Amino acid sequence: MSSDSDSEAKWGCLIGVIGGPILFFLCIGAEYILSPIREFAMSILPIVLVAIVVIAVVYYMFKDA
Repeated sequence: MSSDSDSEAKWGCLIGVIGGPILFFLCIGAEYILSPIREFAMSILPIVLVAIVVIAVVYYMFKDA
């Protein structure tokens, strides 16, 4: 059981470590591609971040239950 939660924690950290820079570079890199894409990314970024946090919280709540 502990190995299960350990691997899940590692996956959570992995997703956070990889996803964070990807979102960051997406917003920065889009500025060099097209301004509208950057505007869209910046406008949707808070929604995406909130969704990720909510999904993580709900997942951990139901995982323990």
